[in-house]
Amino acid sequence: MTFVLFLRLHCKLLCQSTHKRQRNSLITLLDQKAGNMIAKLKKAIKELLWYVTEDYNSKNNTNYDANLIKVDINKNMITNDAELVSMIQASKGIVSDHH
Repeated sequence: MTFVLFLRLHCKLLCQSTHKRQRNSLITLLDQKAGNMIAKLKKAIKELLWYVTEDYNSKNNTNYDANLIKVDINKNMITNDAELVSMIQASKGIVSDHH
């Protein structure tokens, strides 16, 4: 039995006038915080599913294993493609074109 939980986290830029580096730094910090929250959420969901499975097993005389339940959390981030393209174009000559 597999349960997939999609958690969409959207990073909305709060201020248009914020400097790009400061904004990127804030987004990075928010992304790190979201990663920590996702780990805690995943653990809490697995614990909840263990209790639900145990309760179901005791009431229905079954032997389902809560450890077989898979919890996936996908994190998505909204990006500004126009800004990304302009940053790539601005870095031409500064950053190597070769990988």
